[in-house]
Amino acid sequence: GGTGDSGRLGGPERSEGGGGLGGMVTFFFDREDDFREVVGFTKATADAYELDMRVYSNSFFEGLEDLLGSTDVKGIFLGTRRGDPNADSQIFSPSSKGWPVFMRINPIMEWSYHDVWEFLLLCRLPYCSLYDEGYTSLGSVDTTFPNGALLRSDGKYSPAHLLTDPKLERSGRKNCKNTMTRGESEHDMLRTTPTAGLVIIGDEILKAKVEEQNCKFLLKQLRSVGWQVQRVTFVGDVMEDIATAVNDLSQKCDAVLTCGGLGPTLDDVTMKAVAQAIGRKVSTSSELEHAIRSHFGEHTTEHHLKMALVPDGPETVMIPHKLRDGRPSPYPLVRCRNVYILPGVPSVVEKKWDAIRDDLRSLMTPELASVSSATTPESAQSLEAKAATVGEARKVHLQRKTTLEVPFKSCEFQVECRDEAALAALLEEVHSQFGNVSIGSYPQEGGDSVVLSLESKDTSSLMEASTSLREMIVSENQVILQYREDSTLD
Repeated sequence: GGTGDSGRLGGPERSEGGGGLGGMVTFFFDREDDFREVVGFTKATADAYELDMRVYSNSFFEGLEDLLGSTDVKGIFLGTRRGDPNADSQIFSPSSKGWPVFMRINPIMEWSYHDVWEFLLLCRLPYCSLYDEGYTSLGSVDTTFPNGALLRSDGKYSPAHLLTDPKLERSGRKNCKNTMTRGESEHDMLRTTPTAGLVIIGDEILKAKVEEQNCKFLLKQLRSVGWQVQRVTFVGDVMEDIATAVNDLSQKCDAVLTCGGLGPTLDDVTMKAVAQAIGRKVSTSSELEHAIRSHFGEHTTEHHLKMALVPDGPETVMIPHKLRDGRPSPYPLVRCRNVYILPGVPSVVEKKWDAIRDDLRSLMTPELASVSSATTPESAQSLEAKAATVGEARKVHLQRKTTLEVPFKSCEFQVECRDEAALAALLEEVHSQFGNVSIGSYPQEGGDSVVLSLESKDTSSLMEASTSLREMIVSENQVILQYREDSTLD
C-alpha cells in the first residue's frame, strides 16, 4: 500500500504531551495483497504519533482526489529517494499533468539506503518487522521476497540494515512472472563478505633483494576468518606512492593492512604516508614513546623516537595485545581508521596476527544488528554514544557486513587431462547452477593434469557443487587422480 504525509493548514495544534505530530494528515492505500505486517505497522504508527490517517481502498488517483477535495492539503511529503522507480529529481516538484494538483515534497531525495537506516537506528525509530527478516524493499506479497544478498549460510536472513551493496536494495522485488534463481540470490550473498586490501611496501621487495613472505601469510589468515582480499598492491619507499595506494584501497575495502616502512631510517615513511592519505599530520604517541624508551633506555636516540610517530587525531587507535607466549607485547598494534599499520618483518607480523584478527572481529560486532523495532532505550543510547564517540562512517559501514565469522571452505579435484579446454564446459555448467561457489582451474607442472578448485562459505552448496562436478567428470570419461577438501594450492 502507498502512504504519504500531508501538511495541513489550520489543523489542530501539536499534542500537549509532545509525543505526537498534532494530527498531521496522512493517507494509506490498503490493498488485499499488502503484507499484513505493513498494514499493522502503519496503523500502530499512526496511533503512536497521533496522526490523522485516511485509509483508502480505491485507486491512487481516486484517493488523491478525495484527500485533496476533503482537506486543505497543498503539499504532500513523500519518502522518494533518487534512484527510486519514477523518482523526480527535485525536492519540490508539482504533481504530474492530468493528476490532482499538489506539491510533492521529497525531503530525503539525496539520502542513500544506508543514510535511512543510520537515521532509523540512531534515532531509535520503529520500523516494520519484515525488515528484520531479510526484506529490504516492500511491495505486494506476490512480488516481494527476502533479499538474496542477506541470505546466511544457516538458511536464515540478516536484517535489512546489514545490506552491504545499496544497489541491491530492490533485488527482492520481482515481477510476478519472474522467479529468483538460486544462482542470483546466492551470488548476491557474497556481496556481504567483508573485504580487505594489502599494501606491501619496500624497495628491497621490488628490487628482489628479499623474498616477500607477508602477503601469502596474510592472504591465508584473512581467508581463514572469512575475509575476501580484493587487491594486493606493491609499492616502493616513496611516500606519495604509499599514500595513493592506501587512500585508494581504504575507500574500496573494509580494511587495509600495510606491511613495511616503520623503522628508524630515512626510507621508513609509511606512517607519514598513511597520515597524508587521510589528510593528517604525524605526532608522537606517548604510549609508543614510553615503550621505546623502556626498551632502549639511555641509548634512546631521535632515530628510535621516529618510530613513535603516528597519524594524529582520535582515529588512530593503539591496540594492546599479547605475544604468543602470553606476555604483553611492548609495542601495540596501530590502526588508523580502517588501516592497520604493520612492520615488514614476517615474524613480527605473524606475532601481531591474533591482535589483528580480534580487532577485525570487534569491528564486525553486530551492535547495529541488535537494534531493531524492539530496541530498548538503554541499548539504543549505548549505540548512539558509541557512534558519537567513534565518529567514523566506516565503523557503521562495517557493521552492515555479515556478522558471523564464516570461513571459506574449499575442495579440489586433480583430473588427468592434457587439454584444460576440455573441462571448460563442465565448469560453466557448475557455475550456472551454483552462483555462490567460486571455481578455478589450474594446469599442473608437466602438463598432464589440471586441478579444479571449488570454494564457498556455504558448505551445503559447496558439497552439492562438488558432487555435481564429480558426476560430470566421470560422465566425460575423465580420470580423477586425487580429491582434497579444505586444501590450499601451494
